[in-house]
Amino acid sequence: MPPNLSRILLSALLALTSLDAPAAGRFEGRAKVIDGDSLEIAGTRVRLWGIDAPEYSQICVRGGADWKGGKAAIRALRGRVSGRRVSCETLEVDRYDRSVARGEVGGRSLNEWLVHEGWALDYRRYSHGTYAHAQASAKSARRGIWAGDFESPESLRHREPSKR
Repeated sequence: MPPNLSRILLSALLALTSLDAPAAGRFEGRAKVIDGDSLEIAGTRVRLWGIDAPEYSQICVRGGADWKGGKAAIRALRGRVSGRRVSCETLEVDRYDRSVARGEVGGRSLNEWLVHEGWALDYRRYSHGTYAHAQASAKSARRGIWAGDFESPESLRHREPSKR
């Protein structure tokens, strides 16, 4: 192999592996909220593991009136992470090339907080019930989306694929 080609291939390989570095292990930084269960930290897209928040445009019903449950979940997450460092532990990388991670803010699980406050569901298919207690607490206290009626985000995505 010609020497110049070797250097080019090595440079390309190093560039590609450095792009994946933040998605491995632990990383932290200021977060930009993408939706109720997704963030971006230092250019790395993060899907919070084991939870499922209402979709951005998802409408819920409370007191007989429609309200924007998805947007409320986003506002809650923004309020929680605003101006604070978010620490993430990557568990895997999903098919959308996002880091699927457990997040923490101020030493508390961000994933569990969202479920406990009623802004996300325990996504049992992936969490195997990790956040079941937090969800039961939110449901009995009628916090967040539990204050009314809603369709599970997963059911909505299956029924309306454009909601992804």
